[in-house]
Amino acid sequence: MILTANESVMSVQVHNALNQHFNDRLDWQLLSTQGTSHRIFCARDSQGHIWVARINAYQHPAPGISFNRELNLLEQLSCCSWIPTVEFVDQVLGVLVTPWAGEVYPPDSYSESMQAEISKLVSKLHRLSPSATMSYAELFDQYRCAFGESETGLQQLVDDTERLLVELPDIGECLVHHDLHSANLCWSDKLTLIDWEYAGVGNNPWIDYASLARDLGFSLKQLKAFPRLAELPDAEISVALAQAIEFLDQLDQIWSHYRATFETA
Repeated sequence: MILTANESVMSVQVHNALNQHFNDRLDWQLLSTQGTSHRIFCARDSQGHIWVARINAYQHPAPGISFNRELNLLEQLSCCSWIPTVEFVDQVLGVLVTPWAGEVYPPDSYSESMQAEISKLVSKLHRLSPSATMSYAELFDQYRCAFGESETGLQQLVDDTERLLVELPDIGECLVHHDLHSANLCWSDKLTLIDWEYAGVGNNPWIDYASLARDLGFSLKQLKAFPRLAELPDAEISVALAQAIEFLDQLDQIWSHYRATFETA
């Protein structure tokens, strides 16, 4: 995503709202927006606390994103140590401010203890079923509507991707993050999982397991440690995991097509 000069600075309305909240004029600096349609700003207050402000791209939110569902989840899960604390939110302006959660590291630098922390977090995540449902059927219908009838190739890709998801083995319903990658794992004195805009209760935790394998380098042995997979034969897990990774790959293609259509619209 290439930002214009106007997009690289915080709007006056947002800046005024944050000035009022913090009772100070903080120097908000734009951070990298790679992989997201949002703008992310960072600032340090007079006490030395670092804050991160995410400005949502309301004009063309990608299918599957729900700011309301995200805020609902963050409120329901606020007692969990691995959930970011909401400092300030303005739904009209599309602003979410949280404390800086820590450093981000590439997966190839993860130690065994870091991978163990991720496993613990995902296990806790998949034991939860809060009142915030993710509708996969609605997600794919939104993509179909966005591409239009003339985009037959993209419509076929959406259909094939939905089929891959539907045909995965049923291992139960739970809270699924749907966006587990290293940029959303922040390390300080604890591990914090950020960006919950795609998260919701769904019947496909395979999506998170596939992300662990594809994006974070988890092995079959490590995945077998998850209770939902522990009793499944290795061969069945391998086949389903390959299918779930293919699903993620195709969903990434669909998302890229959607973003390209938005940028050129």
